[in-house]
Amino acid sequence: MTLEERLKKIAASVDAPLSLFVRIPDSLNADERMRKFDDPIEDNLQWLGLGTITGGATRRADADEGEDPPILYCGIEVDLYDVVRGVPMLCAELRSLDAPTWDADRVVPGREAFRDRCVGGGKLPS
Repeated sequence: MTLEERLKKIAASVDAPLSLFVRIPDSLNADERMRKFDDPIEDNLQWLGLGTITGGATRRADADEGEDPPILYCGIEVDLYDVVRGVPMLCAELRSLDAPTWDADRVVPGREAFRDRCVGGGKLPS
């Protein structure tokens, strides 16, 4: 079964979006992440009516008290209203923004999920 055939089986809408957390192994702080990834992806998702960015995160390594631990990865939370068009657009956007190899985890339990590689090293949830 092709990726498009699998995506067609996933129902998503504005009222019941497919929610993803996209983990990007880049050591960007919140402001840098927003400028590099959140804002451009949000602009295109909104313009095309495919979804929205709902949040983001930065994961730091464990460190002793008083130390400034290094950033392990950053991530964005995405709600997709149209999975068939939204997933390829998200993959293309991450590639065009020079995201290192990335992966996405489904955020909302109970929704059918999928796993596939996007050109550029991205990986979607199964």
